[in-house]
Amino acid sequence: MITKTMNLRQRVLTVFKRGKPDRIPWEISFAPAVLEMVKREVGGRLEDFLQGSGGFRSVSVWKGIWWSASNPPSENEFFKKKFEKYLPRNLPPETQYFEWGIARIPGSEYHFQKIISPMANLTKPEEIDEYPFPDVLAEDRWLRIKREVSELKTLDVVIGTDCLSLFEIPWALRGMQNLMMDFLVNKDFTAKLMDWLEDLEVEFAKRFVYLDVDVICFGDDVGMQDRMILSPETWREWIKPRMKHIIDTAKQIKPDALIYYDSDGYIEPIIEDLIEIGVNVLAPLQPECMNIAKIKRRYSKWLSFKGSIGAQSIMPFGSPKDVKNEVKDRMNIFKDGGLFLCPSHTIEPGVPWENIKAFVEAVNEYGGY
Repeated sequence: MITKTMNLRQRVLTVFKRGKPDRIPWEISFAPAVLEMVKREVGGRLEDFLQGSGGFRSVSVWKGIWWSASNPPSENEFFKKKFEKYLPRNLPPETQYFEWGIARIPGSEYHFQKIISPMANLTKPEEIDEYPFPDVLAEDRWLRIKREVSELKTLDVVIGTDCLSLFEIPWALRGMQNLMMDFLVNKDFTAKLMDWLEDLEVEFAKRFVYLDVDVICFGDDVGMQDRMILSPETWREWIKPRMKHIIDTAKQIKPDALIYYDSDGYIEPIIEDLIEIGVNVLAPLQPECMNIAKIKRRYSKWLSFKGSIGAQSIMPFGSPKDVKNEVKDRMNIFKDGGLFLCPSHTIEPGVPWENIKAFVEAVNEYGGY
């Protein structure tokens, strides 16, 4: 029974533990061009417009995140030179270079980009030993993270994130096609790379737990619209046992550690596997890919959820009334809690301002329990 008004941190923790808060926690995030449009529409009063949103923040090991960040020119030049042995020559001047050696050629919009994989031409396991991986265990990084955790926990749920990836990092380093072939016919090389990442991420998990983050996040997009990128059998062979080792390590130290798994797309074939190895929160629940009511009905005994509003459907192509009805529908499905409500992805150009406004109005109007 709800007896008091909760703050944002309390709402998020309640939901992540499959509970029912006083109001549903929510957020909406924007690609840069959309963010500027929203600021114009609200007259610069963005905080007022988004009042009551949020409640959790990420702490990152990375200096630069290859899928969204941009480096200062000096760092860009440093990483370009450091990895010149591994990258093609004569990449376009706008190419951005990151500390794992991954390069990115920006496209026309925020998430449209071409990834250049520095390990694409490696063939032997011993070449992995020679690769100049970044020193992501450096003391200065973890002192920074310690400060951030201490500052953020007063108001927000803190998630240790970014590097706990056993699929996205390997394919970005190796190239998607190469990695898919490696899983089948180049197993010695793949095992070497995956074992190296597993050992590193076990260390990340221990450090995050000792720093008392609230949640440990695995960010690995393994789903497409109607199937998985890699087969469930391949995922179980290469990813699942390593994830289990990392999660077991965290929960041996802190048995109530919350584990958050973020994958876009259709991943229904492995949801029971995720529950088996200790995942507590599943995101982002894309309604274009999975039946929200069915997922909730089948798995809410073990999982809480984040997402559920169609970033590919209702938000760009529905009417404001459609958006509000979708919010009301989710409140009905999750009337006993367990949902952090948001669009299932960053809002991209093409989503009408009226629909963004309708989403925020609907949460404010219908978001109480």
